[in-house]
Amino acid sequence: MTVAEHDFPVPSFRRLMALNLPEWKQGLLGCSGAVPFGGIQPVYAFTMGSMISVFFLSDHDEIKRRKAIYSLSFLGLAFVSMAVNVVQHYNFAYVGECLTNRIRERMFLRILTFEVGWFDQDENSSGTVYKGRAPSSSVLSQGRMHCPGSFKLSFPAKWRT
Repeated sequence: MTVAEHDFPVPSFRRLMALNLPEWKQGLLGCSGAVPFGGIQPVYAFTMGSMISVFFLSDHDEIKRRKAIYSLSFLGLAFVSMAVNVVQHYNFAYVGECLTNRIRERMFLRILTFEVGWFDQDENSSGTVYKGRAPSSSVLSQGRMHCPGSFKLSFPAKWRT
């Protein structure tokens, strides 16, 4: 019997979340970073809309004062945005990585309980089973290389103009 001939039950989202319970604190921290990050865009929009009113002022001292206020507002928003973005992504990545490792570990332990003849089939060889687990290790190295690489490409291109 092949996999296509089997009637497998639909995976339960509740069971998946139950597997994620040990990292509930990181999930809560990720949500606490996601909520303010979702509110930053409307604040950016409001600040940008308010900043346009500066162009219609005639008093130069008032223009300088408001320009300083809006500049500091954007600087503060940038730092807050960066901080909550890091909190959100770090914690959600941690939760996701732990869940993925836990599921793969359970799957691998189940595979080890199969009869030896199961591994003799071409689609179940040890190389094929191992190859299915290998791509996750490259995700971290890709992330480490993409960020510096993007900076190396973008800064010189932007500074030329």
